Amino acid sequence: MRYTLTSPDDLPGLGAALRGLDYGTRWVVTVQPARDARTIEQNRYYWQCIVGGFVRWQETQGRVIHKDAVHQYLKLQRWGHETVIAGERVRWCEARSRDLSVEEFSNFVEWATCHLIDDLGMPAEFMEET
Repeated sequence: MRYTLTSPDDLPGLGAALRGLDYGTRWVVTVQPARDARTIEQNRYYWQCIVGGFVRWQETQGRVIHKDAVHQYLKLQRWGHETVIAGERVRWCEARSRDLSVEEFSNFVEWATCHLIDDLGMPAEFMEET
């Protein structure tokens, strides 16, 4: 359940929601300040221009890569962790880009742009909106 308080008038509704929980189940309740999530425009630009641009560039190289694989790659490069288990290198990422604020997501998009162009050599024109 997710409940957003926007005024003191919302408190009775929160109380009713909590009272309606199954008391035979253990619950964790977290209260945190709300923050604006990334915008629809940011999301569209990221998937169309950043991720889609990389996919289009790879297609010109004869490679087919799924957009989700590119997204996971970028998250791993930015926030990934690495360890060795039984002699094998294991990488993982706990970060979820959907939880980023507008500013945090903007910083991620800027970083991804620089990484793809500067580190991987992707021509910038592949990021142009189609």
